[in-house]
Amino acid sequence: MSLKRNLLGVGFTLVEILIGIAVVSVITSAGYVSVANIRESAREKKLEADVSSLNKATQSYLASGGVIPPDADAAAVITKLKTRATSEVAATTVGMTGSFIDRRVVPVPMSESEGEGSRLRAVWNADIQRFVIAAEGNDGIGSFTLNEDLAGAAPETEARTVNLAAADLTSGQPVWVWDYAPNVASTSTSAPPPGSGVAAAGPSATPTAAGTLDAPTFDLSGGSFTLDQLAGLPGVTGEGAFTLSISNPNSTTISYLDSGSSALVSPGASGATFSSRAVSIDPDAWADSSPTIQTYAITPFDPTVAITNSGDLTPFNLGVPRASGSGSSATVTATLSNWESIPAVFRTDANLELVMAVGSNDPGNASGSAQDSVGATLTTNSGWSFAGQNPSLIVSAKVKSGNAALFNASSVSSQTLTATKGTLTVTATPASGTTLNASETITLAASDLANFPADYAIKYTTNGTEPTAASTTYTSPIIPPASGVLELNAKAFSPGYGNWFDAALLTAVYEIAPQAGNQMPSGALVSFANLQNNVQFRGNITIAAQSPQQNMTFFGNSRITGNLYVPGTPKVYKDHVASSQWDNQLWSPATDGNFANYILGRQFDELGNEVIPATEPASPRVVDLSGDANPSDYYLLIQDSAKIDGKIYRRATAPAMPTVSNPGTKTNNNSASYHSWTLDPNNPNHYSTTVDPNQTANFTLTTNATLNLQPGNYGTVSASNNGRLVLGDAQNPDNVQYYSFESLRVNGGAGIEVVGKVVVTMKYGSTMRVDNNGFFGNSAHPEYLQLNVYTTANPSQWAEHVLIASTGAFYGRINAPKGLVTIQENSIFQGAVTAYKLQMTGSAGVNVNFNLEPIHE
Repeated sequence: MSLKRNLLGVGFTLVEILIGIAVVSVITSAGYVSVANIRESAREKKLEADVSSLNKATQSYLASGGVIPPDADAAAVITKLKTRATSEVAATTVGMTGSFIDRRVVPVPMSESEGEGSRLRAVWNADIQRFVIAAEGNDGIGSFTLNEDLAGAAPETEARTVNLAAADLTSGQPVWVWDYAPNVASTSTSAPPPGSGVAAAGPSATPTAAGTLDAPTFDLSGGSFTLDQLAGLPGVTGEGAFTLSISNPNSTTISYLDSGSSALVSPGASGATFSSRAVSIDPDAWADSSPTIQTYAITPFDPTVAITNSGDLTPFNLGVPRASGSGSSATVTATLSNWESIPAVFRTDANLELVMAVGSNDPGNASGSAQDSVGATLTTNSGWSFAGQNPSLIVSAKVKSGNAALFNASSVSSQTLTATKGTLTVTATPASGTTLNASETITLAASDLANFPADYAIKYTTNGTEPTAASTTYTSPIIPPASGVLELNAKAFSPGYGNWFDAALLTAVYEIAPQAGNQMPSGALVSFANLQNNVQFRGNITIAAQSPQQNMTFFGNSRITGNLYVPGTPKVYKDHVASSQWDNQLWSPATDGNFANYILGRQFDELGNEVIPATEPASPRVVDLSGDANPSDYYLLIQDSAKIDGKIYRRATAPAMPTVSNPGTKTNNNSASYHSWTLDPNNPNHYSTTVDPNQTANFTLTTNATLNLQPGNYGTVSASNNGRLVLGDAQNPDNVQYYSFESLRVNGGAGIEVVGKVVVTMKYGSTMRVDNNGFFGNSAHPEYLQLNVYTTANPSQWAEHVLIASTGAFYGRINAPKGLVTIQENSIFQGAVTAYKLQMTGSAGVNVNFNLEPIHE
């Protein structure tokens, strides 16, 4: 509707002009409570009020004939609003001819840093000839203020285009005050509709009773919309000169728009409510319209979830750790089945989360994102837990909603993953049915570690019963009994994943071959041994029990090419380290591989010969037999470059040291010296080449001649200068003959040749020496000779009973159970040694072979 006003003969008074100027309100700040920033909210509220006032002033300025150039900026517009019409124009103009805003008003532009943010600012829009509120714009104005320095400045004048001249009134025709041709091309050319919010004049200077403006309209009616519809909705455009307010769910005003402006429909939890009202600028003539309210609600979207897995499942790709081999995992994928039905604008992390969980975990406690919604995954190698250790697992997924107005939460989708059980199979080496000797061992192992869980343990019994989890745990090779039959049963158990696997029972039966009598390995039987420097001991060494048991050290480049048999369970160390660090060098089944350069673990038979190919593996290198575990308070130390080619057998039961009986005494003190002339057959006083101890007990041989010695008891005997003493019965070599000597020595190339089996007993008073190229025995038959050393003294490692000195040679068995036997470098030895202590020095061993069984009881 519109009203007319008869302005005939009526002019605007100064009061009316001031009322027009007062349209622009003084810029004030209103308190506005904001959770984020109270001061910023107050600034924005004041800025909105200032912009509204300036726009009203701009409308009045344009309606009064003012012109704003198309390229004017905000500062130029403010300057325009401060101008007055020239006196010539004012004299013929019906309307406002003065300034439309206070001359003190100045804009405060935003700084460069403020402009880069999203703070609200006022921006002059030349297309619609008004100031607007925006969140961006480099020429934005942060606020408007009053500059008191401008209060006394004279206003500029300008010639304005007269919309309605006084001369027009003479025609007597009624006119509309605001029926003017727009001065700016962008201004609407149609007359404002009823309810435009424009004040109108009545028939006289005094306004009539106020009427009510018509309510504005919306181009889009409210209602309930789907996401698809919502994504395609245009902005809501209000028609008419009214202020459009958008209210959020708690009814706090968000922003204002003017007639013809648009707002995007973006409902919150309670939808989006748009309220509009036509606002009068002349309350005396017109009242504000009633509000027009439209609510745009959303029908929430229902997401759906599907779960798929990677295929066939095993315990190991459901999270069971392997004992060895590469790991594997199962991948379980959840998808939002109707993802493609969601408009892209709504696929945000704030709206949607696709989440997954395993076992009893609630997926609602997990977190995800909208980007995962096309396929979220979980893999078992990320550390799943399996409640109850059952061979199955539940995986669940759902979609969580971050915007209840747009999306409903989905129901929980679940899938049970079930694995096919594995079978744990144990193998035994050697195979069932093998005949073993007491020194051989049985090894158990997993058939394939890649198919065993990491916590597996092999349990076994040796009495034919089926093993349980409480049976003996296999940690090192099994030592069979000395004789009889061994019935071995074994199974693998998994304490943590028992329900995931079946265990196959291994049954193996072994017959143990008994050892013959007191037979023992060839080599040396000693209480302890001392191998120094570059000694090469070829044969087996058996250590006899004693109290206390002596520690033994093998060092330098010494080497035992054979086995070492020891009583009890001594500690076995490698390298020379401080005692506080010995545990780091101590042998155990777990550290067996660390000893590979010290104990080679090759296999040697009882004769000291290496078995090729070997019938048992190199590991373990230390084997416990079935003898007494004590003593355990001594150690074996292998250091430097020393080595044992075979193995160390602990708990070996060595035979007792033999005893040597008193062989009797010589029957006479007769002596003889055998020289070249005394053995001259042409000399009537020559000696016989056969010596009878009953006739001559003491003699020396100092010439290159041969003497045949009859069995019996001799006193002091020595040979030198390549002389030969012959012992034994060459015609009947198996007929053992017995000799005794109070002292016996060969040197200077002399030797004692043994032509048949003999037992020679020497009473210890001084060392029996073979040196200076001397020899004792038969190189072709070292088994012919047994040399005993008799003494009534206590055993001593310092009393040297026998010395095979440099360049000396010995072929046979030495039996010195109470004393020291020394073999020096560059000597020759073939046979066996029984001694309280065996000592080898220098580089002894190049021509040394212990290939006979030592003397023992």
